[in-house]
Amino acid sequence: MSLEEESMRNQQEIIALLASKGIKITPQRIAVCEILSRLDHPYADEILSELIKSSPSIAKGTVYSILDFFCQQGILHKVKTSNGKMRYDPITEGHHHVIEEGSDKIEDYSNEELNTILQDYFAENPIPGYEVEEIKLQIQVKKSTNN
Repeated sequence: MSLEEESMRNQQEIIALLASKGIKITPQRIAVCEILSRLDHPYADEILSELIKSSPSIAKGTVYSILDFFCQQGILHKVKTSNGKMRYDPITEGHHHVIEEGSDKIEDYSNEELNTILQDYFAENPIPGYEVEEIKLQIQVKKSTNN
């Protein structure tokens, strides 16, 4: 499959995703989604930098509005790094994050056994007055010197 064909398929998938959520489809929203599909846990400024390459007149506020809207609609999650900066994750299925201390490094982490332990724990030990909807861990790590 050529790069152009791959891009067209990706655009069709993005349009289908937005339509399934009842989200108005705009060129700016499609462009943001395309960039999110290429970058790993990007910062908003990284997304903006990529957008400016193909759409130099796009406003910073537009990008931030789209990102906030996508978070509200549940098609994007914010992840706060150890340095306090916000990154974006388009993978909304249950997973956790490993964040390297003092670094920009962030990785997805999935473990079904851990998910079961956490779900069982909160089923047996509910938080009074609340219902747990989702559990996402941010696991802070530092480089091991034992390797």
